[in-house]
Amino acid sequence: MSGRLSITDIKLKIPPARNRNNSPKRSLKAMLVKVKFSPENIVVEAEAGEPLLNVAERAGVKIPTGCLSGSCFACEVEMANQPVRACITGVPSQAEVTIALYEDTLW
Repeated sequence: MSGRLSITDIKLKIPPARNRNNSPKRSLKAMLVKVKFSPENIVVEAEAGEPLLNVAERAGVKIPTGCLSGSCFACEVEMANQPVRACITGVPSQAEVTIALYEDTLW
């Protein structure tokens, strides 16, 4: 031993992360949602909050886009009987969701 410390000689004891009530934090697994695209009946799993446009692309479903900020309404689809814009809407945190695609000959 040369009298110098090396990085392997130093051992740090790092306490686990704590939340507000001082109990150890648990890593939360992201909630998976079953997303069904109709009328094709393509079903994929997605994380709650994931953008619908990303989920559709991963599933091979083509949703027309224009501005990608929601103002042109090109990406409008129907979710829970309500029109939503896929470029600015995330997957809701529920067990299953159906996305109805519109047939629009202009896009």
